[in-house]
Amino acid sequence: MWTLERRIAYDTNAGEQQMTNTKSTPIACALFNKARNGYVPAIHHPNRNVAHLQWARFPRKTKATAAEAVAYAEAVILYRRLMAPLAKTDLIAYVNAMAMCD
Repeated sequence: MWTLERRIAYDTNAGEQQMTNTKSTPIACALFNKARNGYVPAIHHPNRNVAHLQWARFPRKTKATAAEAVAYAEAVILYRRLMAPLAKTDLIAYVNAMAMCD
């Protein structure tokens, strides 16, 4: 049912096939969904070992073109990168507040 349509690759040097980014990062993709006749945004996490955790699909956000689906997946990746530090600071503030209550 799912077929890989387009994949955003890592940045490469001109003419070289080496990856400039050594850290394994999520890749924005678009999967074609025959049932809904559209492209589903997806994120591939190559660093996860378990098969069912390697792909994050957003079937309710089906788009008409692959470019729109990839753009949505990239926006999700960017949002998660921006919000990750805030989640850590909120957790630290919560733990410190709970420690003061003891």
